[in-house]
Amino acid sequence: FKVGDGLGIITSDITERKRMEEKIIHLNQVLRSIRKVNQLITKEKDRNKFLKGVCNNFSANQGYNNAWVAILGKGDELEYAVEAGLGEGFKPMVKRFEQGKITACGQKALSQSGVVITKDPVFSCKDCPLSSMYSGWGAMTIRLEYEGKVYGLISASVPKTFITDKEEQLLFEEVAGDIAFALHNIELEEKRRQAEESLREKTAYLDQLFESAQEGIVVADSSGKVLRANKEFHKLFRYTNNDVIGKSLDELVSSEGFYTKARSITLDVAKGKEVSFETMRQRKDKKIIDVSVLASPIMIDGEVVAIYGIYRDISERKKAEEKIKVALKEKEVMLKEIHHRVKNNMQIMSSLLKLQFARTKSKKMQEMLKTSQNRIHSMALIHERLYQSKDFTRIDFTYYIRSLTVYLFHSYRVNTDIVRLKTDVRDVHLDINRAIPCGLIVNELVSNSLKHAFPGGREGEISIKFYSNKQGNITLVVSNNGVGFPEDIDFRSTESYGMQLVNDLVEQLRGTIELDRKGGTTFKVKF
Repeated sequence: FKVGDGLGIITSDITERKRMEEKIIHLNQVLRSIRKVNQLITKEKDRNKFLKGVCNNFSANQGYNNAWVAILGKGDELEYAVEAGLGEGFKPMVKRFEQGKITACGQKALSQSGVVITKDPVFSCKDCPLSSMYSGWGAMTIRLEYEGKVYGLISASVPKTFITDKEEQLLFEEVAGDIAFALHNIELEEKRRQAEESLREKTAYLDQLFESAQEGIVVADSSGKVLRANKEFHKLFRYTNNDVIGKSLDELVSSEGFYTKARSITLDVAKGKEVSFETMRQRKDKKIIDVSVLASPIMIDGEVVAIYGIYRDISERKKAEEKIKVALKEKEVMLKEIHHRVKNNMQIMSSLLKLQFARTKSKKMQEMLKTSQNRIHSMALIHERLYQSKDFTRIDFTYYIRSLTVYLFHSYRVNTDIVRLKTDVRDVHLDINRAIPCGLIVNELVSNSLKHAFPGGREGEISIKFYSNKQGNITLVVSNNGVGFPEDIDFRSTESYGMQLVNDLVEQLRGTIELDRKGGTTFKVKF
């Protein structure tokens, strides 16, 4: 306006208004950045892309001159860092910082909640020296935390005009909370994907095992209805997949004669019992086959959720076993016949010796004939036991010794009231290769006792002990309390054919023999 000849000018200070206008513009830019970040939170599931997008959106919208996010690994090492900036010297990048370290400023930001104003870089890396500071700018840093877990740091360059502004800091805290929440969800999603991938791998592995198994495998619910069956099961029972799914397993593979038992087994397994057995089952074409069955419950948290059965065709094995049984039966019959004929032939020989004995007047010759007859009888008894035995590899010596001693007492016409017999024969079994030598040894030692230990009607006792230890070593003891074995005779080199035979038989058994003359005569044989 004019005053006289002069010019009047009215001025006003609009600095505060300009600052407010700049603040409003800046806050609008920040809000746009926050909206962009929120869009990323709902859409982006890849952590690296999400973090890069956060930084780029902050910088691209010029709400902040430069922004970066660092994710923590172990300790103060950076697992991952991403930075974006518009200022010259700041190159947008996404990179893994192998040697990145949190600086003192960064440690300060990590140690407390809320915004931290920093003047120096909050991390360092030899490959990426970073300074957030420009003239007229400062930096706000805040830790990314959700439900007590710190994921890392976010830092942004902010005009110094607004760096201490409370509204600015509140917005920054809010966006940091959103980023931490997003990182939390991304982490959960990654774990879920990893779990699903692991489950897929395990399922594929188990499916492969299930389908490639050489046995027929079927899975059924607790009522026995088929849920799944593998290729070998279909091949074994001639069913297709459509034939069995949802059908009763017992009705599918059990004939009328086996259904009740099969159903009972299924119910037992559904209650948690494991069973293994061999039986017969029916194919789709009604043919009966021999199978081995292993059935078990499938339990989760202590409850039976399903059952499975493993079937193996054993028809060929059963046929082979039957052939072996027939062959063994034939062999058993043949062996019995052989032992029966051997026993009969020995009895014939014994009878011939008996006839010869009757015709011989010589006492010495009669004694020799009787001794030979007794030896033949001891061997014939072995073959008689084998003929009556179910196991040709095990002869029960308890009965054998009893029978042999009774025969010898009768043969030598010994009065059992004068010469008594005491036996302690425990449960010992021998094969034929050891039974015959051992039987002949008993025959010789008992015969010698009966002939020489009790002259002139002397009373006494003959004792026989026969036992084995845990290692399978066998001990035979034949003793008498008669006149005793002559002191001047060495039983190992005597001219007596009987004692020579005993020593030879002991050697044949690869055993040892000892003589004790105290209180009579005692022979101890070990083998």
